[in-house]
Amino acid sequence: MPATSAHARPATTFGDLLRHLRQRARMTQDELGLGVGYSRAHIARLENNQRLPDPSAVRARFFEPLDLKPDSPKAAQLVILATAAHDSGNTDEIEPERQTPNNLPYPVTTFVGRTEALAELQRLLPTTRLLTLTGVGGTGKTRLALELATRVLDDFPDGVWLVELAPVADPAQVGQTALTAVGIRDTAGMTPTAALVDVLRNQRCLLFLDNCEHVLEACAALSDAVMRGCKNTSLLATSRESLGIAGEQGWRVPSLSLPAPDAQVTPERLMRFEAIQLFVQRARLVSPNFGLAQGNSDTIRQICQRLDGIPLAIELAAARIRAMTPGEIAQRLSDRFRLLTGGSRTVLPRQQTLQALIDWSYKLLTETEQRLFCRLSVFSGGWSIAAAEAICSGDGVETHDVLEMLLRLVDKSLVIADNSGVQTRYRFLESVRQFAQDALAQSADSEQIRNRHAHYYADIGKAFKDTIQASNQDQVAILATYGPELDNIRRALDWTAETQQTELCIKLLDTYPDLFVARSVREEPQTWGEAVLAQAREQGNLRLQANVLILLLPMYYHTDQDAKHGGALNNLLEIGRNLNDDDLLANVERWLLAEAVRQQDRPSMERHHANWLEAVKIAKHIDEAYIEEARMFHQAETALIDGNFEIYRDGQRWFYEESHRQFGKMQTSANARRYGYALILTGEFGPAHDKLRESLIDNYSLGDSHAVAASFCAFAALAIAVRDPRRCARLLGASDAILEKLHTRLMQWDRARIKRTMQKLNEQLDAKSQSNARAEGYAMSLEEAMAYALDTPATVQEKP
Repeated sequence: MPATSAHARPATTFGDLLRHLRQRARMTQDELGLGVGYSRAHIARLENNQRLPDPSAVRARFFEPLDLKPDSPKAAQLVILATAAHDSGNTDEIEPERQTPNNLPYPVTTFVGRTEALAELQRLLPTTRLLTLTGVGGTGKTRLALELATRVLDDFPDGVWLVELAPVADPAQVGQTALTAVGIRDTAGMTPTAALVDVLRNQRCLLFLDNCEHVLEACAALSDAVMRGCKNTSLLATSRESLGIAGEQGWRVPSLSLPAPDAQVTPERLMRFEAIQLFVQRARLVSPNFGLAQGNSDTIRQICQRLDGIPLAIELAAARIRAMTPGEIAQRLSDRFRLLTGGSRTVLPRQQTLQALIDWSYKLLTETEQRLFCRLSVFSGGWSIAAAEAICSGDGVETHDVLEMLLRLVDKSLVIADNSGVQTRYRFLESVRQFAQDALAQSADSEQIRNRHAHYYADIGKAFKDTIQASNQDQVAILATYGPELDNIRRALDWTAETQQTELCIKLLDTYPDLFVARSVREEPQTWGEAVLAQAREQGNLRLQANVLILLLPMYYHTDQDAKHGGALNNLLEIGRNLNDDDLLANVERWLLAEAVRQQDRPSMERHHANWLEAVKIAKHIDEAYIEEARMFHQAETALIDGNFEIYRDGQRWFYEESHRQFGKMQTSANARRYGYALILTGEFGPAHDKLRESLIDNYSLGDSHAVAASFCAFAALAIAVRDPRRCARLLGASDAILEKLHTRLMQWDRARIKRTMQKLNEQLDAKSQSNARAEGYAMSLEEAMAYALDTPATVQEKP
């Protein structure tokens, strides 16, 4: 009978019960071993009653993997049988094997996650003489290394010895500390290192050096001596930087796993991620009834993401659950160094608070490294080497030294290097950045560095604007280069608006609109624009006001902010007259024409078109191409209102062809979509599908999620035109999913087209069927929705 059967023989030994509980949990011996930190062979010996179980280890290690509540009858029975086996001394039933000598402490909390990391480390350890785990403070280097050491006990019959170096202040004491850890006190006249090598020379053992960073050179010398003198001894080390000796294998400890920032994950799936598991488990230690639920899962996820998945920071945050809700903890993370305190009283002071942990690493830097470290906090979202050299050099930091010092900060685990993009980018973990930012704010450098940062991004913005709008440039590559700088641009805009550097703020706004559009944050610059507009008005500077209003007009127009749009146009008319600026007045008339088109007001369209023609006659700097564009715009939109769809189609074809001649994918993709809509109106469904396909693929390659959503809506218009209402509704649902994630809606032009689509959809499909089909589209992944949209239904090839 199966072990879980009601008629199974009652468990009378620890091994029998352990096997029953493992099988009930549907775990293999390997899986249980990973869960408790033992080898498969160790689990097999326990189940066969060939090894003495330790009751305290049973409590600490086995309950959680076996899904046992500590107060459950099965948990109590398991401990009772372990205690009986341990105390009985019945060698006929239990044959204990020789325990590997070691001084490893028993863990006081459960070990969470790191399954893949442990598997990788267990593979690496036998292949190298020295394995060094590196990482920023708080990432769990020591805990991971202890777990690894525990799991490989059977591989080192002569001992596994932990050398705790955190309390050691004098590098000269490293050798003696190691010697004491292996149980040797008499050096027989030899130096401690020589005595250690003599003792370990023929032993198969593992020497574990923990927390080496503050005595790095001494640890390197000791490790080198052991590696050269003891052929069967392996070394395991933890440090914030590698020891830097021959034969060393470095391994950077990653943060705990987290879901992607934009991934939609249920509470059940969220618990599969290590950072979430750790938060919940540690929270339960102070609040036993705490759990992950629909109401708090998003907040807990936010907390863990803002803490970069760093175990110590998560544990300190979880400990606050005893007196705070997850929402209250999240609100206070902007002042995390006051919030995240109160670690265990038994650990070193630097491990009791998040600030002390980072301060420990900071104080190990040279004065010049500290200065660069603080200055680098001016960046948001990362930086390039060129940016660091341009902004952070000077006043004690030489430009030619920046790269070398930056690499040292990477080695010391204070900076992260990311080589996955078109160029290497560097970044801080958020907690480290906040520490450095606080230090910069207290220095004399702060204002100067912030100004350099703003000027740097305003200057490179000119190069971005020139290249992104050129027809012969690869816009995908340009956006890949400049896209990662969006957070830095935001930070520069914040600073210039805050310090009322109006002209610099306008320069930043003027050079990056295409980047904001391509990254689907079209409306975002409005806040900065309105801030500097208010400053320009306070200064009484009409020219600056006009420059800002010109930038704000398209934001107001495309988001239907009618009052602001109308007010901006009237203000610009007044400024143009006061400045006697004919070019500005002609530009305003063009916008008044566009507003009349948006309102579908035929008489106003004619009036403003005539006014515009008069304005351009006296304008000084408006070229023929701009005039022709406005003429075609008026002609096409008039034809659309009048129902002359062929003329409207020809107008949209003109815009499509002109954009191909003058611009890159960002402009042509929008015009391809508009041309596709026009072809739908004339019943040319096959060519319409081709143009919409071009638009969607280009938008996807550019990374413009907002435009991808608009393309799905265009495909929905095509679907309803060929009387495929369910396909139409599914595509609208796929668009809804993207727009909801972006917390935005379609631009004005696309919304007008969708209004027509919805009218036809309501005629062809009932409300319930619409809702079901729309939900199906909403549930698609982006890749599934792309494939669905690009698929060519047979009806597209048929003209009704």
